[in-house]
Amino acid sequence: MLPYLIKNANLPLRTGALLAGTKLEMGIPYRKGNPKFAKAIDDALIALQQDGTLRKLSIEWLGTDASQPLAQ
Repeated sequence: MLPYLIKNANLPLRTGALLAGTKLEMGIPYRKGNPKFAKAIDDALIALQQDGTLRKLSIEWLGTDASQPLAQ
């Protein structure tokens, strides 16, 4: 969704920003207090990135590779 907002919202947004305290470059909101769910999400995102699925879906649905940070 961020690539769509970057393209259309005229806001100072960019993809690839690291989340504080993590090595992940994306975030999914969920309620605190559920470490098993957090680990499941993290593991799924890592697997999708490693096998190329995240890139493929990103290009198909967002029109850009949002799985990688923008070149600075």
